[in-house]
Amino acid sequence: MWNEVFIEHRQISPMCTGFISWDLSAEQQRGAAWREKASCNECSYHSKMFNLYNEVIAKKRGRRTAAINLSIQVALNHIAISTTGLQKLFLGSNIPAPSTSSMQHSANVVSEIIEEYNQKDLVQKRKLIKEINILRGDNPNIINIQADGMYNNPIYSGMGKTPFQPATQCTYNMLENNTYKHSIVSTRQVSKLCSNKSEHKTKTKVKSHKGHCSANIEMHDSIGSEERWAKDCLLDLKNDGLEVQEITTDPDSSAFRAAESLFKLVHGCVWSVFNYHIQKVHYVGVCNI
Repeated sequence: MWNEVFIEHRQISPMCTGFISWDLSAEQQRGAAWREKASCNECSYHSKMFNLYNEVIAKKRGRRTAAINLSIQVALNHIAISTTGLQKLFLGSNIPAPSTSSMQHSANVVSEIIEEYNQKDLVQKRKLIKEINILRGDNPNIINIQADGMYNNPIYSGMGKTPFQPATQCTYNMLENNTYKHSIVSTRQVSKLCSNKSEHKTKTKVKSHKGHCSANIEMHDSIGSEERWAKDCLLDLKNDGLEVQEITTDPDSSAFRAAESLFKLVHGCVWSVFNYHIQKVHYVGVCNI
């Protein structure tokens, strides 16, 4: 880059003995990346704008995204820090922080890619369970699972304070109990929050307004319906040919009803619990789907 600038400056102003440096008045910020151009302090030379970052090749039209902006969002998905927290780290280090809108745009791009690869990874983990069962001499289609949901606010924290559920986001995970790793084999992320507040009102239906909609359930839906989220996860296992033999859940969970409804749907008979007992804070219900 600097060689190109020096050669171009020598060709335009061969007799100039000025000093070439960055023109800070013309610099442009692209999230955590920058675009700069050089200028001479004596003559009128100004170079073209240079991207001080690598670009990500995309199929969509428009300006290409800086690779560092996407890398930051990938890293943020692995640590407990938000966009605001990262901005504080930048400012605390005397580094100009990326704007919130810029980081949110990069997060939207990365989240779709991460979700796609996570789904592929879950499919591979379910296939691995079958392979492990075969090596053990067990039925390859049998899986034992534990399941629970996590919320951004405790469900019971609003008792006596509000008639509505205090939680607006939920992550429901199903983990296998066939191995000591207890890997996640199915998951559901549920959210009532939408980043497009100007378009998404209380009575607005999901995905019905202009722009990006991050909500995937209606405001009037019960976010504590673990039966609903468990049913979606169980269907993932069923579609890959896995039959659940044991389910471990919290005593107050309604996830067992999802297994019950699927058992009735598949077998057309009354679901029965073969083994039911309290063990620490979990109970075990045995069924096939």
